[in-house]
Amino acid sequence: MQEFSDQELIQRVITGDCDSYRLLVERYQTLIYTIAHRMVRDRTEAEDITQEVFLKAYRTLDSFREEASFKTWICRIATNRCIDWRRKHLVRQEQTAQVEEAERIPDDLDLSPERILLRQERQVEVRDLIDKMPEKYRSILLMYHFQGMSYKDIAEVQEISPRTVETRLYRAKNMLRDRLKGGETDGARSRRFDLEVSKR
Repeated sequence: MQEFSDQELIQRVITGDCDSYRLLVERYQTLIYTIAHRMVRDRTEAEDITQEVFLKAYRTLDSFREEASFKTWICRIATNRCIDWRRKHLVRQEQTAQVEEAERIPDDLDLSPERILLRQERQVEVRDLIDKMPEKYRSILLMYHFQGMSYKDIAEVQEISPRTVETRLYRAKNMLRDRLKGGETDGARSRRFDLEVSKR
């Protein structure tokens, strides 16, 4: 079966081939759902947002320009939609996050109950701090660490320069390191944060 590029599929959709849009949805629905779930921390809402994003993209597909890739374009739509959602649902989001954290099964089952509890408490603390960050720092931190996006892709989604992405990411990490509680040294605290971020 022939593998069409994003641009070829877009052109086919614009000329009336609606089935080609289904291929675009299948290609990126996991990515968009992941972005939504990471940002809103609610499975049902993330599913709804994913559908909304693809519907909006379909309705505005003729406005898509090739300055950015389709992937970057639809990620920008998803990120903006999630930011709007968060502004309206912050309290409910925090409650959902607590439920999801309580349901999480530890990865390292051989750890002692005390160490498991301590790790879970620190993870809750890190997530709470991320949730309370200014959006311009929080969204970049999520896209870089949890969605694996490059500085260039984040810059295109946020419509800022890669240098600004780097600066905001640096400041976001410093915010977390400064606010994390405990008696750890800066170096130990930094290493612990990096480890916890990598596992989220």
